[in-house]
Amino acid sequence: MLSLFIKLLFKINLMNSLIKGALMVLALVPIFIVSFFFYKAEQSKKMSPPSTLKNHQLAKCGQKPNCVSSFQHKTDKEHYIAPMKFNINPIEKVDVFLKKSCQLVSSTETYKHYECQSSFFGFTDDVEIFFKDNKLHFRSASRVGHSDLGANRKRINQLKQHLIK
Repeated sequence: MLSLFIKLLFKINLMNSLIKGALMVLALVPIFIVSFFFYKAEQSKKMSPPSTLKNHQLAKCGQKPNCVSSFQHKTDKEHYIAPMKFNINPIEKVDVFLKKSCQLVSSTETYKHYECQSSFFGFTDDVEIFFKDNKLHFRSASRVGHSDLGANRKRINQLKQHLIK
């Protein structure tokens, strides 16, 4: 009887050890994931991609869903964002809006390049604005990662709302 009790106690202790180990792993996984995101955010801050403005056009987006561009083909719903028409150059009004949360990297009378950081992890995105033929063109792209969860599109849409006012 005593040996049965000892075997049962041993099995319970073994189960408790396994449960404790599993709980420890479950607790560590989110820590590793969050650490990875902070690492990638730091990487994005150290990068300094050049302007994508070439031949009076901003670059199109790649395959990743972390970019929007008004030079993208209209059928590409994931990456295309419409330019805005203006009779005069609104680039100074753009500056007022984006300087609140972004750093100006380079600027001309018709072109501006900003670096913007996400609020929580601090991922760096590049935002480019280009005024050509009475149209204000946009490009906003994440430097790292696969998806931006719609952050670049949201930023440009907020800018557009500001410009309408």
